[in-house]
Amino acid sequence: MMKSLLSISFLMLMVLFASCDGRDRMRKTSKEVLQESKLLDSFSENTTYFPESYSETVTDTILSNGTKVSIKAYTDMQNSVLNAFKSDTINFKHYYRDFIADVSITTNNKKTLNYTIDKSFLKKHDTLSKVDNTFYKNAIITSISLAQYDSLSTNKTTLIISLCKPETDNCSTYRMLVDQNGELELKPQDL
Repeated sequence: MMKSLLSISFLMLMVLFASCDGRDRMRKTSKEVLQESKLLDSFSENTTYFPESYSETVTDTILSNGTKVSIKAYTDMQNSVLNAFKSDTINFKHYYRDFIADVSITTNNKKTLNYTIDKSFLKKHDTLSKVDNTFYKNAIITSISLAQYDSLSTNKTTLIISLCKPETDNCSTYRMLVDQNGELELKPQDL
C-alpha cells in the first residue's frame, strides 16, 4: 500500500512538471511576456547623460597688452536640460549637463573682473536680446572663449559666449566686453 501511494505521488508530480512547459506563453510576443511579468519598464527606457562625467577645462592667456585672462569651465553636475522622446517602444531621456565658467581678468596686475558665468548671469545681464525665459530654461552654455583680436583692437577684453538648445540649431551667441575699469557689457552677437 505504501509502495502504491508513493508510485501515485511520483506519477502526479511527473504530470505536474510535464504540464508546466511554457506552452501558454508560446504564442505571445516578448513584449507581452515582459508586460505580464512587469519587466517591460526596465527594458523600455534609455537614459543618457551628456557629458557622462565631470569635465573641466582651464585656459590661461596673456595678451600682448599685458591683460591676463583665465577661464575655468566645468560641468554643472546639479543642473541639466532634459530632452525626452520616444522611438519605437523605447523612451529615451537625454540629460544635457550645463556648464559654468569662472572668469578672471587681470590688467597691469590689477584684477578687474572675477565672475562666475552661468545661465543666471547671462539672464541678468542680457538686456538687449529678445531671448525669452523658455530659451534659457531649455538651453545650455556650450562654449566660453576669448576673442583675442577683438580684445587687442578695442582695448576691451572680449569673451564670446554660446548658449544652445540641445539637439537643435537654436543658439544665441553673446559678446561680453570688459573695459580697463572692470565695467562689463553683454551684447547679442549678430551672426
